[in-house]
Amino acid sequence: MRRQHDETQASFRALEAYFYQHAKSSRSPDLILSPVASQRPLTLTGGSRLEQRLPGSSVGLSDIALHIPAARPARGLLHVSLTSPDTGEMLAVWEVDAATLPVGWLRFSTERAFDSESVTLVLAVSYEGPDRVQLSNSVHHPEYRFQPRHDDMTVPVVPALQIWRWIAGVEVPLAANAILPIGTRDGLRRVHVQALTTARDLNDPNVEVGLQPDTEALLVHALEDRMAGAVLSSIALPGARHLYADIRTYHHNASEVEYRIALAPAGVRSSGVLPDFATDMASDWVRMSPMKDGQVHLFLPKPLDRPCDIYLLTRLPEQGRSNAYAWSTFANLSLQY
Repeated sequence: MRRQHDETQASFRALEAYFYQHAKSSRSPDLILSPVASQRPLTLTGGSRLEQRLPGSSVGLSDIALHIPAARPARGLLHVSLTSPDTGEMLAVWEVDAATLPVGWLRFSTERAFDSESVTLVLAVSYEGPDRVQLSNSVHHPEYRFQPRHDDMTVPVVPALQIWRWIAGVEVPLAANAILPIGTRDGLRRVHVQALTTARDLNDPNVEVGLQPDTEALLVHALEDRMAGAVLSSIALPGARHLYADIRTYHHNASEVEYRIALAPAGVRSSGVLPDFATDMASDWVRMSPMKDGQVHLFLPKPLDRPCDIYLLTRLPEQGRSNAYAWSTFANLSLQY
């Protein structure tokens, strides 16, 4: 019976690993408490602590995000944890260097979605350092048990939050910008469609690159006179060693299109000018006929040691060819750590 149990568990892990490698879905947003402009941000000084009971069930919870209202460089560490008062157990702990805090949503992910046993969850956020860190506030909550405690005071305004869920107990691909709990080994990350749509046009950084209609694929329309590209800022994090994406040109009458992925250190981009990519930081050009499915891969000789921008590039293989209907796209962009 023990041998059969071990074989069953091994088979389940293999099935889960296959699903983890090939699933195209992302975790599902469950709750969004958006920042309210009229609410003053909550300020954490050295030693301050915020505790917030999370609404809803713990079953399937996989990610939590907090909102940072503005750039405010700070020294020290931001500590975030999830505990259950029902069991007295610490379920997850994250740490973020305060100097790296971005403006906008800061996403904390679990290695697996919480299992099917429902427990009460309390989110705790504290800051250690000589400066201060601010969190955006959201709506007033009339129910006392869901009002947060800031140090020794109960306040009626809850912090801006996002919560995602997945299949209870199952490991899934991480979001590209997710922060992992302390002690968790990094693995496969997917650049979900919400992050893809933040890509900027290589030739005009003021323009966001859109999606091919009715798809979740980023449209990097090939150009006749120069290279086309979409740039995702600081998406490739230290430790990444393999990048790949699905590629496809969405029209039968299009010319052949060539596709490429490249990396450059974050912050070196200038409008319309390609960085001087290192030889091992750019893939070969992959030539695709229209309406055919393919992939482009970039294998790195060693893991990244700094955050990098990702360049998704397209071109026509010959000068003078028409780019009519050259609806060239990248989808399911993934990073293996």
